[in-house]
Amino acid sequence: MKTEISKIEIRKAALASRSLLSPVEVREKSTSIISSVVSLPQFILAELILGYASYGNEVRTHALIESAWGLNKGVYLPKVCQQEVLLDVYRVHTWLDLKRGYKGLLQPKRGCEQLSDVQRLDLVFVPGVAFDTQGNRLGHGKGFFDRLLSQLLPTTVVVGLAFDCQIVPFLPREKHDVLMHMVVTETRIIACGSG
Repeated sequence: MKTEISKIEIRKAALASRSLLSPVEVREKSTSIISSVVSLPQFILAELILGYASYGNEVRTHALIESAWGLNKGVYLPKVCQQEVLLDVYRVHTWLDLKRGYKGLLQPKRGCEQLSDVQRLDLVFVPGVAFDTQGNRLGHGKGFFDRLLSQLLPTTVVVGLAFDCQIVPFLPREKHDVLMHMVVTETRIIACGSG
């Protein structure tokens, strides 16, 4: 129970810190982050990528998705399946393949091709409320991404995208948690554990 209370406190503080960023700061910091990401060898070499459509004050991922499309990579985005509390993964080719869904998130429309085997993914980008330098991640507490990450191959590169204000000294880690391989912020690329 103590671990859960500390996670709640960390989540609240990290969300409050991120909410203080102005739209201009979010845009500028996101541009720096995505510029670093698209220069990574892991991005350049990846054929199948799982991204996510950002919302609110998250790192803006639109330029990342468009860069992947421009390089003819297979781009997949998650769609929340509430009944099973999990994420299904679908290929998207343009923004027209997306519509507002769960909690107003942009998600793949019906008719997009589902990726039945997520182990085929080469590179996965993960949102988070907070990260530490060991690669631990704190999400919103629903467990959607945690379930998806647990299905990946150990060789799939998992990258957290975050602003510096979301990096904390320590996050409680549970047995089922999957470590990020790296976390990219506006000022650094943090090399982490490998799960």
